[in-house]
Amino acid sequence: MDGLIVSLSVFGIISVFVSIAIAIAVYVWLHNCSLNSFRIYAILVALAKKNGVYDDSGETINQILGLANLGKMCYKKGSFEEALRFYDKALKLNPYYDANIWYNKGKVLEQLGKIEESKKCFEKAKELEEKGSN
Repeated sequence: MDGLIVSLSVFGIISVFVSIAIAIAVYVWLHNCSLNSFRIYAILVALAKKNGVYDDSGETINQILGLANLGKMCYKKGSFEEALRFYDKALKLNPYYDANIWYNKGKVLEQLGKIEESKKCFEKAKELEEKGSN
């Protein structure tokens, strides 16, 4: 019986990873089609809901990390305004979860020439890091 439970647990984990891989593939494909990142995000959310890996409570770690990852992708592409929107959404869900999100937001603001705002983000990141955030 224990073997069956372990097998079902492993199957569940694998299906979540497959769903995430499909979502990433869809994101990359749609992004190459020059769709707006927010439309892409909406499609990914719909896909996650369909596969049962999305939590509507608004404060899940996966949502925060997903938004932060979309922010990183936009930053790397040079879409700083879009990156800023994703980081802001992630921080709105939980501003205390991850110091790296504040740091990355600071880098975006630097690129946009908003130096004073970026300094505040770096200070917040340092504060959270010292408190031991994620």
